Amino acid sequence: FPEVTVRTNHVFAASSEFHQDVITGTGQGSGDVEAARAILEAAGYEGMDGGAGALTMDGEQVGPFRLRATTAPARVTAQQLIQGYLAEIGIQADIEPTDDLGGTLGTQDYDIMLYGWSGSPLFFGNGGQYWDSDSGSNFGKYSNPEVDALINQEEQAATQQESADLHNQMMPIVVNDAYVLPLYDSPVYVFVTDSYVNVRDNTNSSLRGVYETHEWGVAAE
Repeated sequence: FPEVTVRTNHVFAASSEFHQDVITGTGQGSGDVEAARAILEAAGYEGMDGGAGALTMDGEQVGPFRLRATTAPARVTAQQLIQGYLAEIGIQADIEPTDDLGGTLGTQDYDIMLYGWSGSPLFFGNGGQYWDSDSGSNFGKYSNPEVDALINQEEQAATQQESADLHNQMMPIVVNDAYVLPLYDSPVYVFVTDSYVNVRDNTNSSLRGVYETHEWGVAAE
């Protein structure tokens, strides 16, 4: 899938008219080891170039951290990559698979969690679902009064544009807090005969390319 790129917005895919890149400028997800080490050094950490488990703060080891996900092949590979990347900045991550994703998330039985998310083609309320202090889907219990205030405004949004603008105001705050990093949209194949029209993918739906089969049509001859 050479066309797959990293995701730079929590709510809107790059193909969306509402998309704004809220990630790249922060350096998050860039894989820049030297930049990460410099951030740690400036914050008073030591051992960031000593390999897994070497990172310390005031003489105390940082971690190890429990890195959890399901045993789906893509998740297993991703965990191994994450484990290796963290080792490059001195952090030890111990991979612990789970066969109960919902239970693991709900009880916060993890330090770092890797999982997929699908929502609704309609994005109204997404920010509240993800980041509201009282949301049951805010698994890490993130809480920021400024984000909560924007969520309250978004819940009263009268148009798609207003909702999108408020979501795009929330996300830089969440990114600055380094709460969650969006990775990529899982690629999918959709095979249809060329006599059909209006077939398209939707990265916000678990149904993906078949989310709107009722709108498919037959091309005019």
